[in-house]
Amino acid sequence: MINQVKIGVPQNNRWFACPATVTSGMACLIGGYAGRIAMAAVAIDAYDSSTGGTVFALDGSYSLTVAGNSTQSPNTSLEIYPGDPIYATGTYDAATGVTYSLTLDATVGNHHFGYLDQGSPILAGVTNTAAIVRLRG
Repeated sequence: MINQVKIGVPQNNRWFACPATVTSGMACLIGGYAGRIAMAAVAIDAYDSSTGGTVFALDGSYSLTVAGNSTQSPNTSLEIYPGDPIYATGTYDAATGVTYSLTLDATVGNHHFGYLDQGSPILAGVTNTAAIVRLRG
């Protein structure tokens, strides 16, 4: 996997149907429609048209893009400290139940995705394109 930083347990990798736009290393949510709890995941491989999906990792730590803000009204810059929760929102695909093209930030009302797993914070108002995020497991 292209952005894996800390390896999770290999038996926690699972195949799921997903949209054709899913690429290797993409953060996604499996399930979680209408307020249900979603599984945080990162695609191990890109979408495979012969199977209609791909394998996702459900644990471990990954280098992902995280914004130091909260989009709760009012939209505010917010510093995210090591160990703080990371939340996700994105495009929901009703055919597969996968949410993709995620925005990861500190918006508490969104799906809980994981935790900041690095030694330094993400500064308020800054987007870190290589933030280390541990998946919520």
